[in-house]
Amino acid sequence: MVVFVAAAPSLRSQVERCLVKAGFDEVHCAESTAEAIHWLQIDDLFGSQAADIVLLDEQLPGAPCLDLCRRIKATDRFLDTPIIIMGAGMNPDGLAAFFEVGAEDYAPVAKLDADLPFRVRTSLLRAERTQLRRAGLRKRAEELALARRLQRSVLAPPITSPSLAVEAAFIPSDGLSGDMYYWCQIDEDRYGILLIDVMGHGLAASLVSMALRSLMHGLITRVTDPAEVMRELNGHMILFQPNYLTALYVVIDTRRQTMEWANAGHPPGLLHEGPGPVGMLERTSVPLGLTADLKVEKRTRSYSQPARLLLYTDGLAEDPGQSVKVGIEHLKSCLQLYQKQDNGAFIAVTLLERRKILAAPDDICLIAVTLPVTEPFDFSSL
Repeated sequence: MVVFVAAAPSLRSQVERCLVKAGFDEVHCAESTAEAIHWLQIDDLFGSQAADIVLLDEQLPGAPCLDLCRRIKATDRFLDTPIIIMGAGMNPDGLAAFFEVGAEDYAPVAKLDADLPFRVRTSLLRAERTQLRRAGLRKRAEELALARRLQRSVLAPPITSPSLAVEAAFIPSDGLSGDMYYWCQIDEDRYGILLIDVMGHGLAASLVSMALRSLMHGLITRVTDPAEVMRELNGHMILFQPNYLTALYVVIDTRRQTMEWANAGHPPGLLHEGPGPVGMLERTSVPLGLTADLKVEKRTRSYSQPARLLLYTDGLAEDPGQSVKVGIEHLKSCLQLYQKQDNGAFIAVTLLERRKILAAPDDICLIAVTLPVTEPFDFSSL
């Protein structure tokens, strides 16, 4: 549907003849600004009248043509509708004013018969491409929203038991994240907790993390040794080169009050036990996916007092212009200051302390594990 608004009968006849001759059969003409506003239902909140393109005579009486152009473009239905101004001649400032409010082209009246069909076809083609691009962007946005929901749906739920409590915060920087965590109870006394950080963020990193997430339950329950878990993950990660990831896997035995871990290039886990200093679960290998021949160590430590373990990705420890070590020291102080808070409160206050509650330049994930102390384990019973 081509809609044109022209006051002079001679111009209306010329435009209609030109459009029909060029093959545009659906043409509607309005003689004034008021008629155009009424027919296009500009002031009707529930209006449904459509137009593929609008042609406006710059010499419209009454309300100026510029105002009509502005009001049409302010109506959502006509946001992508091209507007061509027809006139006998306009200075650059006048043209600029029309283009600023949404007009797309200017057609001199003296050349309408030769130029107008071409200008209309060109504008319609651009509008069609814009609509296709918007449709593609909407489809992509819907797919990304679905991917975000799927990624969050596979995150492990909190655990609360007399011997262990686990909770996490997950903050993607770009809607989707390369961070992924999983934990589960391996047997009556042991729990496995795995945190990975695929380098990069957004869709590509999230696809890798989701692929690895599908392996985690079987891997943790079948292969409990942290070093072996890292080797198996590395074998899968080699398939995604040149991508690579850092990872930290901890097995906590709540009966023996020990933890075994392997750290593949990941920021150190932080363990605060009682009133003492904060210990670290340091790196025991290079990141995964860099080499097929991965050399990785497993390390062990015990805890004899109520403790909290903090695992996190580097987005939590990084600050612009600061060394990551500064961020880690700040996290240590958070562990000491807020040791009496439960996991949820500790996570919330730590994010506030680190000023990471709002959008950050990198994905953020942190896991808080509270470890009460039970009766000392009697090794002579083995």
